[in-house]
Amino acid sequence: MTIPRAHDLLRVADIPRLLPAHAPAWVSGSLSVAPWVVVRRAPARRGWAPAGVRGPARSQRYALEVPLETVVEHLAPEALVERIPRAADDRPAIGALQTLAPILEEIGLPWGPTGSVGFALATGANAVTCESDLDLIVRTPRLLADPEMQALVDAVEHLARRVDIQLELPAGAVWLTELAAGSARIMLRTTSGPCLCETGRLAAATA
Repeated sequence: MTIPRAHDLLRVADIPRLLPAHAPAWVSGSLSVAPWVVVRRAPARRGWAPAGVRGPARSQRYALEVPLETVVEHLAPEALVERIPRAADDRPAIGALQTLAPILEEIGLPWGPTGSVGFALATGANAVTCESDLDLIVRTPRLLADPEMQALVDAVEHLARRVDIQLELPAGAVWLTELAAGSARIMLRTTSGPCLCETGRLAAATA
């Protein structure tokens, strides 16, 4: 199977095997409703994926490692684009996704929803409420050009719901808002943890 990347969603089998004895009760309850985990940005052992279980509350997240042999379905965020609802939706996060989709398609890079919206589109779980934010990733071999960044920043500013966009670079991920702010140094999120790096060097390395 394709090696899972951060934000990918994995449907797993053999759930009792995955959970340590000290796991909170809500973890097995959540997996019994939707047997899916989200891949974390962390070092991975051969044959395993670092992952997290989503609970019903925003504060309920449980980290664990999943044997790849227990994975029965693997969905990347960009595979969820085709599942975006076409009909009008009164949940602001879904409406924001519908608005941003054509703008992201114009950029021509792989992208997709993560967070509660991505989880709902992948699993069918009722994970999106009227209070949910929208999280997106854009996979890119380079930093976006200023016009591309500005188009996204301008679009996001006019939406009714908070939208966070991560640019997934070969070396790690950066937040679009931090990059667009033009800071000389930016936080790069890697599998080894976050690190501050010079924006100019990062741009040169991905040019």
